[in-house]
Amino acid sequence: MCELSDALEFVIRKLNMSGDLLNRVKNNETHTGKRFLVKGVMREIFIKAKGIRVQPFDIQYYRVENGLPSLRVGTTILCKDNQFILVSAYPELEPVKILTNDLPDLSEFENKKIIVQYKIDGYNTRLVHIDWLGNYVAILRGGDVDLRTTYLLWNEKTLNEKLINFFSSNRNIIINAETVGGWSLNTHHADYYKKHFGIDKIGFFVFDMMKRDESAFLPYRRVVTLSKEYAFLTVKTVNNLDISSTNAIIDNILNPMYQEGVYEGLVFKEDSEAYTRLMKKLRLEYFKRYKERYKKKPKKKSVKSIETVILEHFIQGYPEPPWLTRGITSEETKELNMLLDKLRLAIKERDDIGVIARELNSKLLAFILSAIDKKMSDKLNKDKLEKVIKSYIGKQIGKLRKHT
Repeated sequence: MCELSDALEFVIRKLNMSGDLLNRVKNNETHTGKRFLVKGVMREIFIKAKGIRVQPFDIQYYRVENGLPSLRVGTTILCKDNQFILVSAYPELEPVKILTNDLPDLSEFENKKIIVQYKIDGYNTRLVHIDWLGNYVAILRGGDVDLRTTYLLWNEKTLNEKLINFFSSNRNIIINAETVGGWSLNTHHADYYKKHFGIDKIGFFVFDMMKRDESAFLPYRRVVTLSKEYAFLTVKTVNNLDISSTNAIIDNILNPMYQEGVYEGLVFKEDSEAYTRLMKKLRLEYFKRYKERYKKKPKKKSVKSIETVILEHFIQGYPEPPWLTRGITSEETKELNMLLDKLRLAIKERDDIGVIARELNSKLLAFILSAIDKKMSDKLNKDKLEKVIKSYIGKQIGKLRKHT
């Protein structure tokens, strides 16, 4: 068990802090006074496609909620007793500027050795080995341990074997990958990745690797070598790109990419190990010429019926003028809970629940009608209210069946 104070002391030692920043971090504050670390929480998840519930495994962690000059938001501190692992966040990518002629400004990358990669529409995942767990876990960009992705990778036999082999020899390396697949957190283009790469439930494409406990990248040639050695898929790159020919980039790379409709754009980055290296993203949606596909349509607001609002507010315990004069009372709550207990027992013993469900419906309807303002009683659609109540009770029955 490691407390917040333990995690803070670890960070202080790791970054060799002193002065005002040291005092602030001891109080769990950043240099700007905002909260620094928050405790991570893993909750049970239900993988609908697999039909199983996954229980959190025994792991404790803290994530950086607001960054320091030397430690970015999304950094994760894994801990057990007096053991700690710092997993640096992947740097946030700034956008490439688009000029008035609808061409990208890549002048910052001139005279630099660069890597240009396709931008996959997946989700940013860090795979890291935890010594005391004896296994690897997946961590999301924001710093949370991703229970779903971890479990799916552990159970994808071929991929899991590759990762176990990799981490047996490279425990101090973090894999930075874009995760995709039909059971993953991002199912976009799942059919494409299944057809072209054989990824069914879950898979990933490596785009970088980092040194664990350090804010530094591996040289990209090393990333490619390791990926080939362990048969990991890597993000597609554009080699020998002439960044001065922006029209050619549009015609030869982005236009075909737009037509294919799978990739989001390009990522430009210095071929450097420095954590502060220049990195920028060039998304298709930044361009006027592609704007129609990416034009965001206003979301339709779902309007709740007044009967639904009346039920919700009554259950929550407060009025809804001019219709509802009060919320549910403690006595009414007690009666409904007694019926719910009877319902739970009937479900467990596989008895007929119809009689109890009808009694619940009529009781709740009577309670609500007694709370309706007399002036509005004639205007209320009681049949519709009864349908809303039946639907609500039906959902409660569904929840009871899942957990009984």
